[in-house]
Amino acid sequence: MKKTLIAILGAILALSITAPVRAADVPDEQWSVMKDLFSLSAPRTGISLLGLSIQDNTNLSERVSVMIGQSPTVSGERGKRICKSIDNEFCKPGLGQFFTAFLPVCKVATDMNCLVGVSAVLDGREIVGEYSRNFPDKGYTDFPADLSKNIPEGSTPSLWKFAGLSHGGGTDEYLVSFMVEGSFEQDGKGRFNSYFATINPVTIQAGAWGRNEYKDGSLKPDSCVSNCGLELLGHSGNDKFVCAALADGYCALRQSFPNGTRFKVTARLSQSPTGWFHGRMKAPDIVLGKVDGGVSISVEAEPVSVPVVGVLEPYSKLPEVIRNVDERRGGFNWGGIGPEGRANVLLMPSPDSQEAFDAVIEWKDYIKDKANASPTQWAVRTLKVDQGAASCFKNTSELVGVVTTNSMVYLGTPPTFDRENQSLDYKVSSPHFNSKGEVFKGTYDLQLQSETARCLYGFSKAPISAKISIISDSGESNIATTVVNERDGWLRMAAYGFTFSSPTLKVKLSQEAEVVAPAEKEETVTAQVVTPSKVVKKTTITCIKGKTKKKVTAVKPKCPSGYKKAA
Repeated sequence: MKKTLIAILGAILALSITAPVRAADVPDEQWSVMKDLFSLSAPRTGISLLGLSIQDNTNLSERVSVMIGQSPTVSGERGKRICKSIDNEFCKPGLGQFFTAFLPVCKVATDMNCLVGVSAVLDGREIVGEYSRNFPDKGYTDFPADLSKNIPEGSTPSLWKFAGLSHGGGTDEYLVSFMVEGSFEQDGKGRFNSYFATINPVTIQAGAWGRNEYKDGSLKPDSCVSNCGLELLGHSGNDKFVCAALADGYCALRQSFPNGTRFKVTARLSQSPTGWFHGRMKAPDIVLGKVDGGVSISVEAEPVSVPVVGVLEPYSKLPEVIRNVDERRGGFNWGGIGPEGRANVLLMPSPDSQEAFDAVIEWKDYIKDKANASPTQWAVRTLKVDQGAASCFKNTSELVGVVTTNSMVYLGTPPTFDRENQSLDYKVSSPHFNSKGEVFKGTYDLQLQSETARCLYGFSKAPISAKISIISDSGESNIATTVVNERDGWLRMAAYGFTFSSPTLKVKLSQEAEVVAPAEKEETVTAQVVTPSKVVKKTTITCIKGKTKKKVTAVKPKCPSGYKKAA
């Protein structure tokens, strides 16, 4: 009887498990391929599953503030230790490893490494956010600031209210996070390596959720051979991936942004961001300014809709090209080994990786060119610039550029400089249709410091112009609305309304030949001095020959032969 039940369940799953769908009353921001995932264990169903999930910022609720050092007596991962402050013995100079810090809200105007404020702009009217509280109130591994060592306070995300600005969940609460990640110099001082900021409309829902907690290897035995170092422990019974943050007994449940609204985050930092920013946003405006002890940064932009896909299939039904994929390239397995000798595996390539581009091609027959959900997002982070990037992009002393898109998949680097065609290329990929079956329209913003563009192209100080083209994967041009301008030392270029699946966005900069005024030529003129001669007076006479008269003028005039001088 038991075998019969398993067989029936397996048959049902085989027919229904493809391309997880979302309930009509669940907003796209709460769609998750993880929902009820653990009820589909291979030992229970008799079917081993292999799946794909491509979704940005799925680990928002897992991020916590933490400072990590190293035990001087225990090497390797087991020797990693959580420090409650920079004064902890494991984070002394030479032992500190790294830190992640959610910045607190500024209390006074002189506070540094803190969130100054949040605002929204709707129909030209600014709505200033009002700080409500932190969510959660505190984390397990928060740590205090030490500005003398450039260590920020490790806090938690904060809740803000916008009077009269309701989101898709029907309330006016928004969760705001500004996070920095850093490492330690040999002298024990901190150095910021990356920055991340996000805004999420939320409703606070009670349920089986709990704060995530880091544990180190201090309690692990010497005989430990696996999972001996840092571990992030979850304390949630419900799906935490639909939450923007977690508190004990509560979830900040994601909701959709209100239409036509721009949002702005302002922070003060002791160390300025440099290099490149990437964002899930449209028409960004990033402003950096000097303040006492550091910089002020503000980021204002419009949220965008970003497609996500999630597919689960019986492993035995998949083609060989998918079954042979390297399962270690991103993802996890769950539920134990089933009758087929395999555990369930869900591949989760990062949306900004080449693996994600490859997965879209491999799974195209199961994705069917349609998103499972299209949640709205507002997020910005710094980009790593790899060694192969153009040298002009590697400035580590100031902000060089900003690139944003709503594409599901993109390469998490600055645009590639195609030297042969002299174009800045950016590769993206998304389903052709959104979750509602409508043609998905892409957005792309590229902002480049004018001096960086001149460095890249060898341009002069004359104005720069740009042409944006969107080339489909079949080589055809894609229609889009483009915007190009240069102001305040920045080139701002954008393309909106183009379609997918895998276009390449090309920006080609040009410059009219600079008109150079000819230099004034100095000429040395040798003047010829002429001595005036004595003025000689000429006389005119009249000569006659028959009826013909002729006048002759000379110093001593004479009539021609045959003529007589008239009387």
